[in-house]
Amino acid sequence: MARRILVIGATGLLGEPVAHGLREAGHTVRVMSRSASRARESFPEPFEVAEGDALAVADVEAAIAGCDAVHVSIDHDQEDECVTQVLTAARTQELHRITYISGVTVCEENRWFPLVDRKLRSEEEIRASGIDYTIFRPGWFMEMLERFVHGDRVFVFGKPKRRWHFVALHDLARMVVESHRRPDAANKAFYVHGPEALTLLEAQRSYCRVLHPEIRSLRGTPYWMLRLIARLTRNTRMQAGIAMVAYLETVGERGDPTEANAILGAPRITLDRWLELREREMGTS
Repeated sequence: MARRILVIGATGLLGEPVAHGLREAGHTVRVMSRSASRARESFPEPFEVAEGDALAVADVEAAIAGCDAVHVSIDHDQEDECVTQVLTAARTQELHRITYISGVTVCEENRWFPLVDRKLRSEEEIRASGIDYTIFRPGWFMEMLERFVHGDRVFVFGKPKRRWHFVALHDLARMVVESHRRPDAANKAFYVHGPEALTLLEAQRSYCRVLHPEIRSLRGTPYWMLRLIARLTRNTRMQAGIAMVAYLETVGERGDPTEANAILGAPRITLDRWLELREREMGTS
């Protein structure tokens, strides 16, 4: 059944493919953005655009009006507060489903890491809301590999040894879309694992071999040196990236994707296949 679905975080890396996937599935999709003009660049009509701040309950109430479901995909140091505003605004609506992007390492024992604490609080609020929900817990995305390349250099943080089932965003988006169709996906938290397990370094090497063959040497840089560079250059994004990679290498991948695969269909895109598609997009083949 076609619905009107509000996507919060649609202009972000994880939210955009979900918004487009929902639209392709026949839903009416409304995206919320602080800048309507920016959102329109990626979401022309028939997408609906609601301008507003996800931290302002009045803005969220206006955006959610008339919607049947909400998808939340945000990367924000006040993420849990955004979820609170969404759930507060949702009390005026009869929502059929809220879908939310959490993380594969999100669990009580990892609550010491700030991002995990925010996501756990968000999950707890969603469960207590009384609205049918589906929570997704993916790990590394293939699309994130591009962020490690800077000019003719690839940043390799430390000596990564943990293996991760990298996921293509297209697969995650397909699973989110399917969850809005499936009653048996309600009130579940799904671990999302890609089809093969690789270390971050193995994935980086494959990425460079196909898309950056000019980069021939990938050597790990000690964390202390990376932190020093980030501090001296006042690169807050790099500092956050170092903290995240160090955390992930400490705790490792979690969860069993069996139920998610059975209900929503398993991710199928391997890294080699994703690189082939990405190479075509970039016109480098």
